[in-house]
Amino acid sequence: IVEIRTHESWPKVRDECERLMLGHFSSKNGDLYQRTELTAKQALFLAALGLEPPPKILGIHPRT
Repeated sequence: IVEIRTHESWPKVRDECERLMLGHFSSKNGDLYQRTELTAKQALFLAALGLEPPPKILGIHPRT
């Protein structure tokens, strides 16, 4: 479906989507999980499928 809606081949879609990463940042105060910024193509692919982008911050876990 994404290939038809975006006129891109599956390998190109896959390669672009694989660039989306989740970073884990840890300090003495806790942990933060944050995704990378979406590229224009990643945003286009998600929109073509009617999907919301993942949240930028996926988790904040303070140390106790």
